[in-house]
Amino acid sequence: MTQDPLQAARSCELHVHIGGCVSVDDLIHLGGPFAAEIDWSLYIDAYAAAFGIRPDPADWVHRAAAGDKAAIRQIREHFVYTEADGADFTRFMAKFNFAIAVLRHHQSIDTYGDCVTRAVEG
Repeated sequence: MTQDPLQAARSCELHVHIGGCVSVDDLIHLGGPFAAEIDWSLYIDAYAAAFGIRPDPADWVHRAAAGDKAAIRQIREHFVYTEADGADFTRFMAKFNFAIAVLRHHQSIDTYGDCVTRAVEG
């Protein structure tokens, strides 16, 4: 019996989304200098619809970039999707939109390559 040369490809990740490769630390690093300039509306509106509160990500990122541990915890709580969020795609996307907002800003100022480098190299 001949082994299928594509078998490995059928059982591995064939692509990734950069937004799914960034950590809380990456978002603070990438968003910190631009916290006040980023258009957070996608994130804020989606988060409000999914969780019933309107977060203030610009404040968190600004404070977290300055080393504020409470702000770092806020970002982690409002970005990282956990089992406590349940199997709810709306909640997943609401949290994921945090990364999308940061990445879109970098794309708009032609520094998206910095995001890719940060995601790959850490």
